[in-house]
Amino acid sequence: MAQCVFRTSSISGTNSDKKRGGTVTGDFYHYSGSLPPAGSTLQSVGVYFSNINIYSTTSAGFSTSYGSIDLELSSGSQSCTMDGASSSILDFSGGSITFTVTGGGSTTSNVLNVRSGSYIEITVNYVASTPSTGSLGRTSVYQGGEITLSINPASSDFTHKAIWSRGSGYTQTVNLSAGITSTTFTVPSNWPTGSASVVLESYYDGIRIGSNTYSFTIEVNPSTIVPTAGTLNVALLQSDYIPSSWGVYVKGYSRATLYLSNASPGSGASYKSIAYACGQQTKNVASNVSFVTDALLETGSISCTAKVTNNYDNSASAASKTITVYDYHDPIFAVVSAFRCTSNGTPSDTGAYFGVTASVNIASVNGKNSLVSLQARYAVQGTTSWSTAKAITNGRTTIIGGTASSTSTYQVQVIAIDAVQNLRNTNSNATVTALTSEHVIYCMDGGLNVSFGMEGTRQNAVEINPSWGLYHGDTRLDGTVAISRGGTGATTVAGARNALGLGNTAGAVPVANGGTGATSVAGARYALGLGYTAGAVPVANGGTGATTAADARTNLGVTPANIGAAASSHNHSAESITSGTFSADRLPFKVDYGFVIVSGVSWSTVDFSTVFTSTPAIVCTVGGGASAINGSYSLSFKTRNETSSGFEVCICGSSGSGSRIVSWIAIGT
Repeated sequence: MAQCVFRTSSISGTNSDKKRGGTVTGDFYHYSGSLPPAGSTLQSVGVYFSNINIYSTTSAGFSTSYGSIDLELSSGSQSCTMDGASSSILDFSGGSITFTVTGGGSTTSNVLNVRSGSYIEITVNYVASTPSTGSLGRTSVYQGGEITLSINPASSDFTHKAIWSRGSGYTQTVNLSAGITSTTFTVPSNWPTGSASVVLESYYDGIRIGSNTYSFTIEVNPSTIVPTAGTLNVALLQSDYIPSSWGVYVKGYSRATLYLSNASPGSGASYKSIAYACGQQTKNVASNVSFVTDALLETGSISCTAKVTNNYDNSASAASKTITVYDYHDPIFAVVSAFRCTSNGTPSDTGAYFGVTASVNIASVNGKNSLVSLQARYAVQGTTSWSTAKAITNGRTTIIGGTASSTSTYQVQVIAIDAVQNLRNTNSNATVTALTSEHVIYCMDGGLNVSFGMEGTRQNAVEINPSWGLYHGDTRLDGTVAISRGGTGATTVAGARNALGLGNTAGAVPVANGGTGATSVAGARYALGLGYTAGAVPVANGGTGATTAADARTNLGVTPANIGAAASSHNHSAESITSGTFSADRLPFKVDYGFVIVSGVSWSTVDFSTVFTSTPAIVCTVGGGASAINGSYSLSFKTRNETSSGFEVCICGSSGSGSRIVSWIAIGT
């Protein structure tokens, strides 16, 4: 409920009494509160008298009440009484008010006593006729988002209803108690996008005062609208020039069709673009349509992709697909040559036939392609009157012709057609001049070959007529290489060994050639004058010719008389002693010797730790009398770790089994 206060600024006829029927007039003005709008509901009117006395019922036999005082409005014909029966006073905001005494008593009785400085105050309590107003915090809101309605109450006593709606099928009502000045509403996610509104209804004491309506827009939340890319499909779109049975992508001919199945821009959204890519070819389309590539020019594995973007700039990509594109090229001639010959292929400068050789390479296309036709024909040089073409064999010489003139020069044309050219009705061809049978120097037409005395047939080669000799001065360089030129003078291993004086592979290498002249260890030792390791070394070879000390002395001419002991004081120079023997400790050096068995390719150890004080000189030789060795061995050996106390020895070789006897002698100090 609202309140409005009016007050008079002065009262006429001050300091006087007013009798019944008398009047009091005062100018009034709007003192405080909101002026009641037209149509408001009057609740009560109160009058306050300041410095004005109303006589009581005991005074002058007079009784009165507020209801017996009339208020006359000077600005119009309207009037009201203080009983509140009329609300016309609510239409005023200024003017004058006249009080007329209508109470009981005589007209001579004083009813009012108006004093100087008095005023009258009228308080009007009312309910405004206009509803509360409000405002929205935003003009649009996402589905699932919040929007706030702020309320400016027309009266603090008002209660309100906020009725949110999106068309007739989507409505929610919120009841608001008095004093609540705002409410927040969460738009349901299932409410459609578009224009919506909230109606603010104002109520007083259950009576609907009125309403105001505020509009807003419901929009989709971009972050929640995600497109579905679906499945990317890639289909082969084959050229008419590729056999349909191949079923593969061919460079320069095949195309690919890319399209999406089960794709969607998202609920309530539309396509902004679909970006297709197939290798280096790309295309953006505005809706879910297919993309047909141009002829594919890349080879190998080609990746195909598709990306969907909706009008909210949200994207989704389909799983990529990979296709394989196989290379293709027209047939290529690696070798093309032709020469004049007889019917059996013998070169002849006047032959009526031609020997034609052609090597053609074609693109495999994963094994699908084939050479459909390879033919050759001939014509007189400078003319186009070709003979009937005849099939030839790829990579081999084929004889064609039979009608060539012996006096004309001819050109030969080779024509190749593969499976693709067969559908295109095209071919690859190469034309060469039919050469004569003999050539001093020949350079291959369209190839890499230089030949002497013949027509070459090999690529990346220099060839010489096999019937020609190759000489450097008087020395023939072809054929068998003589020993004088670092060769063997032979064409077989046995002949080479014999020519070099090495004997046959199974025979003995002569001593003069660095061998032993024998094929066994024993024979080799005898041939070299070494005797057996286990036998006596002949005197002629530095031995004793015996295996016992007594026999050795006998063989060396040493008798008991020659070996008597000399007196300790007896002294001779060594040069004076012509017979007898010296004890080993009188020699200017020490000697130790023996043999050791070496097994396989293992190292064997020889110990003479009690003989020498420094590392001696060591000599070893291979002995006999042991089992044969299986494996790849030479008859040499090697030593290591030579010290004053011993050494190690091993037969040279890489593998084998069995053993050898190695004789050794060490000389030192």
